[in-house]
Amino acid sequence: MSPQPPRAAPVHAPGRRGGRRRAAPAGVAVLLALASALGSRPARAIHTAADTPLAIAAEDVERYRAGGEEVTVIDLRHADDYRRGHVPGARSIPLEQLRRRQAEVPPAGRVVLYAASPAEATAAYQALRDAGFRNVMLLAGGLAGWTRAGLALETGP
Repeated sequence: MSPQPPRAAPVHAPGRRGGRRRAAPAGVAVLLALASALGSRPARAIHTAADTPLAIAAEDVERYRAGGEEVTVIDLRHADDYRRGHVPGARSIPLEQLRRRQAEVPPAGRVVLYAASPAEATAAYQALRDAGFRNVMLLAGGLAGWTRAGLALETGP
Protein backbone atom coordinates (compact mmCIF):
# COMPACT_ATOMS: atom_id res chain seq x y z
CA MET A 1 0.00 0.00 0.00
CA SER A 2 1.41 3.39 -0.99
CA PRO A 3 1.57 6.24 1.53
CA GLN A 4 -1.18 8.84 1.39
CA PRO A 5 -0.19 12.40 0.46
CA PRO A 6 -0.50 14.88 3.33
CA ARG A 7 -3.94 16.39 3.68
CA ALA A 8 -4.50 20.13 3.65
CA ALA A 9 -5.55 21.70 6.90
CA PRO A 10 -9.29 22.24 7.15
CA VAL A 11 -10.51 25.71 6.27
CA HIS A 12 -12.98 27.22 8.71
CA ALA A 13 -15.84 29.23 7.36
CA PRO A 14 -16.86 31.83 9.94
CA GLY A 15 -20.54 32.26 10.51
CA ARG A 16 -21.49 28.74 9.39
CA ARG A 17 -23.06 26.27 11.75
CA GLY A 18 -20.57 23.75 12.86
CA GLY A 19 -17.72 26.11 11.86
CA ARG A 20 -16.12 23.53 9.58
CA ARG A 21 -16.38 22.50 5.99
CA ARG A 22 -14.45 20.18 3.74
CA ALA A 23 -10.73 20.68 3.51
CA ALA A 24 -9.67 22.94 0.63
CA PRO A 25 -6.50 22.43 -1.39
CA ALA A 26 -3.54 24.30 0.11
CA GLY A 27 -3.48 26.87 -2.73
CA VAL A 28 -7.09 27.82 -2.08
CA ALA A 29 -6.38 28.20 1.63
CA VAL A 30 -3.56 30.61 0.85
CA LEU A 31 -5.77 32.64 -1.48
CA LEU A 32 -8.55 32.78 1.11
CA ALA A 33 -6.10 33.94 3.78
CA LEU A 34 -4.70 36.58 1.44
CA ALA A 35 -8.17 37.84 0.51
CA SER A 36 -9.10 38.03 4.18
CA ALA A 37 -5.93 39.96 5.02
CA LEU A 38 -6.54 42.45 2.20
CA GLY A 39 -10.08 43.14 3.26
CA SER A 40 -12.98 43.67 0.91
CA ARG A 41 -11.54 46.64 -1.00
CA PRO A 42 -11.20 46.08 -4.74
CA ALA A 43 -7.67 45.77 -6.09
CA ARG A 44 -6.23 48.86 -7.76
CA ALA A 45 -5.50 48.69 -11.46
CA ILE A 46 -2.01 49.45 -12.66
CA HIS A 47 -2.06 51.76 -15.65
CA THR A 48 0.73 52.08 -18.18
CA ALA A 49 0.90 53.94 -21.45
CA ALA A 50 -1.26 52.19 -24.02
CA ASP A 51 1.60 51.87 -26.44
CA THR A 52 4.85 51.62 -24.54
CA PRO A 53 7.41 51.15 -27.32
CA LEU A 54 8.95 47.74 -27.69
CA ALA A 55 12.73 47.73 -27.97
CA ILE A 56 15.16 45.19 -29.36
CA ALA A 57 18.86 44.92 -28.59
CA ALA A 58 21.37 45.31 -31.41
CA GLU A 59 22.70 41.80 -30.75
CA ASP A 60 19.21 40.37 -31.19
CA VAL A 61 18.79 42.14 -34.54
CA GLU A 62 22.03 40.51 -35.70
CA ARG A 63 21.00 37.13 -34.28
CA TYR A 64 17.69 37.21 -36.19
CA ARG A 65 19.44 38.25 -39.39
CA ALA A 66 22.06 35.51 -39.00
CA GLY A 67 19.22 33.02 -38.55
CA GLY A 68 17.78 34.04 -41.91
CA GLU A 69 14.90 36.12 -40.61
CA GLU A 70 13.95 39.23 -42.55
CA VAL A 71 14.51 42.25 -40.31
CA THR A 72 13.91 45.68 -41.82
CA VAL A 73 15.87 48.44 -40.12
CA ILE A 74 14.77 52.02 -40.76
CA ASP A 75 17.09 54.96 -40.11
CA LEU A 76 14.97 58.04 -39.37
CA ARG A 77 17.85 60.53 -39.28
CA HIS A 78 18.59 63.12 -41.96
CA ALA A 79 20.05 61.73 -45.19
CA ASP A 80 23.46 63.32 -44.50
CA ASP A 81 23.70 61.53 -41.14
CA TYR A 82 22.64 58.28 -42.81
CA ARG A 83 25.43 58.60 -45.41
CA ARG A 84 28.05 59.16 -42.69
CA GLY A 85 27.17 55.83 -41.03
CA HIS A 86 24.18 53.58 -40.47
CA VAL A 87 23.21 50.04 -39.51
CA PRO A 88 24.18 47.79 -42.44
CA GLY A 89 21.24 47.33 -44.78
CA ALA A 90 19.13 50.02 -43.10
CA ARG A 91 16.65 51.98 -45.18
CA SER A 92 16.82 55.75 -44.98
CA ILE A 93 13.42 57.31 -44.34
CA PRO A 94 13.99 60.67 -42.64
CA LEU A 95 11.48 61.31 -39.87
CA GLU A 96 9.94 64.31 -41.63
CA GLN A 97 9.16 62.05 -44.64
CA LEU A 98 7.79 59.08 -42.70
CA ARG A 99 4.07 59.78 -43.16
CA ARG A 100 4.54 60.42 -46.89
CA ARG A 101 6.72 57.29 -47.34
CA GLN A 102 4.75 55.02 -45.03
CA ALA A 103 4.10 52.58 -47.90
CA GLU A 104 7.82 51.68 -47.77
CA VAL A 105 7.41 50.22 -44.28
CA PRO A 106 6.69 46.48 -44.54
CA PRO A 107 3.37 45.49 -42.95
CA ALA A 108 4.79 42.13 -41.80
CA GLY A 109 8.06 40.90 -40.38
CA ARG A 110 10.21 42.75 -37.87
CA VAL A 111 10.69 46.47 -38.43
CA VAL A 112 13.32 48.16 -36.25
CA LEU A 113 13.48 51.97 -35.99
CA TYR A 114 16.18 54.32 -34.81
CA ALA A 115 16.49 58.10 -34.97
CA ALA A 116 18.70 60.97 -33.84
CA SER A 117 17.06 60.94 -30.39
CA PRO A 118 14.90 58.59 -28.34
CA ALA A 119 12.02 61.10 -28.52
CA GLU A 120 12.10 61.11 -32.33
CA ALA A 121 12.22 57.31 -32.48
CA THR A 122 9.28 57.08 -30.07
CA ALA A 123 7.28 59.59 -32.14
CA ALA A 124 7.88 57.54 -35.30
CA TYR A 125 6.97 54.34 -33.45
CA GLN A 126 3.71 55.88 -32.26
CA ALA A 127 2.85 57.28 -35.71
CA LEU A 128 3.33 53.84 -37.27
CA ARG A 129 1.34 52.13 -34.52
CA ASP A 130 -1.46 54.66 -35.02
CA ALA A 131 -1.38 53.80 -38.74
CA GLY A 132 -1.95 50.12 -37.90
CA PHE A 133 1.60 48.72 -37.89
CA ARG A 134 1.97 46.16 -35.10
CA ASN A 135 5.39 44.89 -36.18
CA VAL A 136 7.53 47.91 -35.28
CA MET A 137 10.04 48.23 -32.46
CA LEU A 138 12.87 50.53 -31.47
CA LEU A 139 16.57 49.74 -31.60
CA ALA A 140 17.56 49.77 -27.92
CA GLY A 141 20.09 52.56 -27.43
CA GLY A 142 19.73 53.73 -31.03
CA LEU A 143 22.77 53.88 -33.28
CA ALA A 144 24.99 54.50 -30.23
CA GLY A 145 23.74 51.20 -28.77
CA TRP A 146 24.62 49.50 -32.03
CA THR A 147 28.21 50.73 -31.95
CA ARG A 148 28.56 50.06 -28.17
CA ALA A 149 27.70 46.45 -28.98
CA GLY A 150 30.77 46.42 -31.24
CA LEU A 151 28.75 46.09 -34.43
CA ALA A 152 29.98 47.65 -37.66
CA LEU A 153 28.44 50.60 -39.47
CA GLU A 154 27.96 51.00 -43.20
CA THR A 155 28.58 54.30 -45.00
CA GLY A 156 27.32 55.78 -48.22
CA PRO A 157 23.94 55.85 -49.86
